[in-house]
Amino acid sequence: MQYRCGLVVGKFCPLHFGHEYLINKAAHLCDKVIILSYTKPGFQGYETTKRQKWLNQRFPQHTHYVLCDESLKIISQQNQVSDLKTIPNDHASDFEQREFIAWFLMNIVKIKVDAVFTSEPYGDGFAAQLQQAQKSNVAHESVDLKRTKINISGTRIRSNPYLYRQFLSDEVYSSLIKKVVFLGAESSGKTTLAKHLADTYETEWAPEYGRQLWEENGGKLTQSDMLKIAQKQIEIENKKLLSSNQYLFCDTSPASTLFYCQHDFSLVSWELLQLAQEKRYDFVFLCEPDFGFKQDGTRRNETFQGVQHEWLKNYLKSQKIQFYISSGSLSSRLSKIKKIITQ
Repeated sequence: MQYRCGLVVGKFCPLHFGHEYLINKAAHLCDKVIILSYTKPGFQGYETTKRQKWLNQRFPQHTHYVLCDESLKIISQQNQVSDLKTIPNDHASDFEQREFIAWFLMNIVKIKVDAVFTSEPYGDGFAAQLQQAQKSNVAHESVDLKRTKINISGTRIRSNPYLYRQFLSDEVYSSLIKKVVFLGAESSGKTTLAKHLADTYETEWAPEYGRQLWEENGGKLTQSDMLKIAQKQIEIENKKLLSSNQYLFCDTSPASTLFYCQHDFSLVSWELLQLAQEKRYDFVFLCEPDFGFKQDGTRRNETFQGVQHEWLKNYLKSQKIQFYISSGSLSSRLSKIKKIITQ
């Protein structure tokens, strides 16, 4: 390899193929690659944990640090660093940014880099200041400065991720979609709401797989089918995320499957319980059974409807899941939902 240790620094809000091209170039030339990400005050929807997850998924072979002031404080204490610092603001001078990075490398990572990789005009100055701080040679490798390979920026993607979908990996893009789930008893308006909102926002909706399997099996389901239903429901959602636009509206969740399993079979597998307890939705709406009970040949009765509604409400409370009540006419429900998910 040409270099022992290379450094890539970026906000990664979000991590796009331009960043990945840069990181892969560094990997091609270096024995070891350190990826450092920080931003202050940051961008809503691009939190530290999300960016860390992207790097874990896309570049598990490299060493990466995704910092906020709190995580920096913790890692400084773990390394017994008394000279505590905070992350510089995005608008801080180039000198301040470079000084912070040099401090972090020497005091926290405790390593000297011999190359920095950038796609920006400041790269030469960055390498020179690191070289002075480390008292060892640091080269600058400029990668696609004129954006002839991949012409994209985080600013453009943040303005409309769906428009620039082709510049994002599946892992990154799917995590930018807000998942909205509708829970409720039979005939409480879940499917109507999911379909209507998907049309309104020109996006995808995830239908209820349990109903499909019930119809395929001639109206009969077994206890072993319950886990299959929950797993398939998640699989459908994950697939729909890749072509969604801003939102994915879900007709149900594994929590509903958990109810049917407990009610009909009095026996629940550990795997199903775990799937139901995963907090995988950004917005949860519990539909009141005031939509007018409509018997379509697949549903039970209004007494069962009430039992199911109360179970779901108590379950959400027991799991400390924030949820919103959806009630009233279709128009009033839609108005309230739109207000909540866009605020």
